[in-house]
Amino acid sequence: MPADRQLPQEPLAPPVSGMPAQAAAGLEPLPMAEMEGSPEAREEARMGLEAVVARVRAEAAAAEGKALTLDPVCADYLSLPEPVLPELAYADADGALHLAFLLSIPRAEFVSQAYRLLLGRDADEIGAAHYAGVLGLTGSRLWVAAQLRCSAEGRRRGTRIVGGRGLLARYLAARVAARLGLGALALRAFGRFEHRVSRREAAVVWLAGALQRQRDGMLRAQRGWRKPIEAIAGSVLNALREQREECERISVLEDKLEKLSAELTHDRLSRMGGRRTAVPAAGPATQSSGQAAHAPSEVASGEDLAAQIEAYYMAFENANRGSREEIRDKLAAYDGWIAALHEAAPGPVLDIGCGRGEWLELLAERGIAARGVDLNSAMVAFCLDRGLDVDACDGVQALSRMPPGALGAVTAFHVVEHLEFEVLYAMIANAGRALAPGGSILIETPNPENLLVGSHTFYHDFSHRNPVTPTSLAFLLEFHGFEALEMVRLNPYPASAKVPGDDPLTERVNGHLCGPQDYALIARKPLTPRKTDDEALT
Repeated sequence: MPADRQLPQEPLAPPVSGMPAQAAAGLEPLPMAEMEGSPEAREEARMGLEAVVARVRAEAAAAEGKALTLDPVCADYLSLPEPVLPELAYADADGALHLAFLLSIPRAEFVSQAYRLLLGRDADEIGAAHYAGVLGLTGSRLWVAAQLRCSAEGRRRGTRIVGGRGLLARYLAARVAARLGLGALALRAFGRFEHRVSRREAAVVWLAGALQRQRDGMLRAQRGWRKPIEAIAGSVLNALREQREECERISVLEDKLEKLSAELTHDRLSRMGGRRTAVPAAGPATQSSGQAAHAPSEVASGEDLAAQIEAYYMAFENANRGSREEIRDKLAAYDGWIAALHEAAPGPVLDIGCGRGEWLELLAERGIAARGVDLNSAMVAFCLDRGLDVDACDGVQALSRMPPGALGAVTAFHVVEHLEFEVLYAMIANAGRALAPGGSILIETPNPENLLVGSHTFYHDFSHRNPVTPTSLAFLLEFHGFEALEMVRLNPYPASAKVPGDDPLTERVNGHLCGPQDYALIARKPLTPRKTDDEALT
């Protein structure tokens, strides 16, 4: 650019024909007469210049726009179906004009487009010619845009330019410099400013393009990953589906196994001849006249034999356990336990091996709901005739049918000594499941601590398998999570059966031979589930 080129400025009014071309293109330097003269004149000029500079700074501060802000680029490219970076818009949502867009307008269209963007109208013929001349003289789109924005019409419209921080202030300062005769220097400085702005905006556009290319590359990679990922997902879903089907098959098999186990237990107990009751070890059994007169029957087989065995055990119980009144008197030892049932866990009592129903009748008299189960059909029929709630089934089967937590208590009088260990184990486990939290279990059985019971009277009953010691039964209950175990020893031999003497050895002999013939273990299901060993360590 020639050094003597004068800085163009905005015309105060649209140029008219006849105006000098230099005046239409820009301002001339201030006359030297105004720069020389008296000290008072120079001081007045200096004060006027300071006022102009102050006004320029004020207008620059008021006209300075907000910085251009771009929406953040989403990091989750794979979830975006559309491009992240839109095409560069010419204005923000609030109408602020982007300087980058303004500088991207081709030179041939710049004046007409700048009129529309900055003044909101088409260029008139005179204005278009004037600013085309300014553009040709300076070669600066930014200078023409600044002239239009700072014109009277441009100030009224107030279009905000974003991205050209300090543009208007620099333009006004350049005009002041032109009036001081520094137009060429000011125009070169303005050109350098335009160059920096252009480079910055070009960098922004380049960065936007780079981000777009990066995003496009990631989308292409996503398309390449999609099929393998979908294949893996499909394989996982198929595996889960097969696993679910396998679990369903296992569940069906477990149900069948449980039914077969219950049927097997039922068959075992049926072969034992129904409910077996221990024979009190008070001495040799004394038959009643009715039982002594029982005539032998013909040898039978199959169902007839089972019926005869059931009849035998009914007669055996009547002959050896005592009358119903005597049994009721012995059960009075549990009056405290019965009274506590009213405040314990809710739910009925299930009596396993209910026999003739003496215990069920006692509970009913105390206002406690109870039902019994027994395998001996003769005893079941006897109980039903007395109006008791009794079913013909074994204890494991009855407990396994109960919903969890449905029972308040489980009782079993002289039952466990008849059972194989597998059946006894299953009975205790199912009792723990069927009892409500706080519910209790009561088990009475012959006491092998008494040597006469363990070696002699226990075997009066052919269906007895083996004595069950208090230690082993207590451990089994604790193993299944029961707590608060209480042992009750019952039915000692009468004093007349003891060996005479009061020395320690005699007392010890009498303890082993004439001590309690039966014992009972009472235990409670915890109110809260017991932690496993693994849970306790965590």
